[in-house]
Amino acid sequence: MKEWCMAVMKHKFQIFTLSRNSHGVSIIVKHLHEAMAAAGLDVEIVHDLSSLDFNCTIIPYGIKESFILVRKGYPVEYAFLADAESLGYRNKVLFYLRHFIWGHGDLMHSLKNYFKMRTAEQYILPRVKNCILVSRRDIEYYKRIAPKTNYLFLPNGVAPSPVLKKTPSHNIRLGILSGWEAIGRAAENEWFVRDYFIRAKKSGLPVEMKIAGRGKYIELFRQYPDVEIIGEVADLNTFFADIDILVLPTPKGCGILNKALDGFSHRTFVAGHPAAFSGLQMFQGTFSTFSDYDGFVDLIDRYGKEPQKIQKMIDDAYEIVKTQCNWDTIYGRFVQELDKGTDK
Repeated sequence: MKEWCMAVMKHKFQIFTLSRNSHGVSIIVKHLHEAMAAAGLDVEIVHDLSSLDFNCTIIPYGIKESFILVRKGYPVEYAFLADAESLGYRNKVLFYLRHFIWGHGDLMHSLKNYFKMRTAEQYILPRVKNCILVSRRDIEYYKRIAPKTNYLFLPNGVAPSPVLKKTPSHNIRLGILSGWEAIGRAAENEWFVRDYFIRAKKSGLPVEMKIAGRGKYIELFRQYPDVEIIGEVADLNTFFADIDILVLPTPKGCGILNKALDGFSHRTFVAGHPAAFSGLQMFQGTFSTFSDYDGFVDLIDRYGKEPQKIQKMIDDAYEIVKTQCNWDTIYGRFVQELDKGTDK
């Protein structure tokens, strides 16, 4: 292993990410950088290998970035993996098999990536000192792979939105918000539109569907009647003002869905597949889940008949956003832990 200059490490930091186009990654890296800079640390964001300074503390964000540093023999103090990716792929494979879904090839793609990510995780985790994840469930999963590694729980944050005035509607408006750059993301959501929404619409339930987000695979949903394709939205307030329920169909069951946090912060009722909420234990009791079609129908029925209960869930979720999801507070705690390496 190469000898790295550890004396300088406490004085300079680099956040290393190869991702330039992922909105979710950009938000997390931005807030981490701001928190570290606000604490007086010398920190920069690096997007390419040639800019890495191996004489400082490099915090890799992601599996690939962590793998690169470990392979080079760099002593990684903090690997920000965020999500247990093999767990997400495993859960998708199991969901597709149980429901006989091919998912435009996403079943085989997810199976392949499960083994790929699992192998990478088994290599990386025992070789880093601290692994940062956004979900406690993911931490428990990784502890079975590398029990001697220290794990830090660092959930995602979200900013409370202004008070929204919902536009009136006679129907219950469902919304799905995602990025559609990958076919897998479309497959994770299409099953709900095809098997639940279309069936509910044909049965006479008063529901509408709006799908928003950027990416070419949103076009897959145009084949379904009664689905409004919005595309990329410049202002989330506008999207959330026009829906009643944000639906999260993804069966991945890893990490934290930022779209759920967006829904909570925009005072919108959030519901979906149970796996979509695996990293949102602090919001327990403020959202609803359904595991089958009858459960979805029951949800729609309760939404119409129990407005006060639904509103209380919305208000409780928003209160959690205000008190526990502040980016500065979350990452401020991490900055304090940089020299401690203790799991909170």
